[in-house]
Amino acid sequence: MVELNPDTYDETTPMEERTRLEIKRAAKASTKSKLIFLAGHLYNLRDIDGVIPASEPNRTKKVRDYFQWSSNLVQGVRGPCKKLEDELDMLYKQYDVINNN
Repeated sequence: MVELNPDTYDETTPMEERTRLEIKRAAKASTKSKLIFLAGHLYNLRDIDGVIPASEPNRTKKVRDYFQWSSNLVQGVRGPCKKLEDELDMLYKQYDVINNN
């Protein structure tokens, strides 16, 4: 299981650096941890998507930024379950999110 790392949750560290550290840490995780990570992101994004649909013209930049952040993190854990990754990709596409890694 991936453990919480104080470096990735320290609010004083810039978001880009926290993301970089989390990607690096997640990429080294076990297959089971990666599956949990992917499923957790899918659950969170579906929850957000259900509240603010992609088709809504005034969806907030914060929501889109969260989807972008999630997409960047998920790149480091791809491989253990194509079905989960495809579901995530469909959500990213709805929010016009591309991977920056």
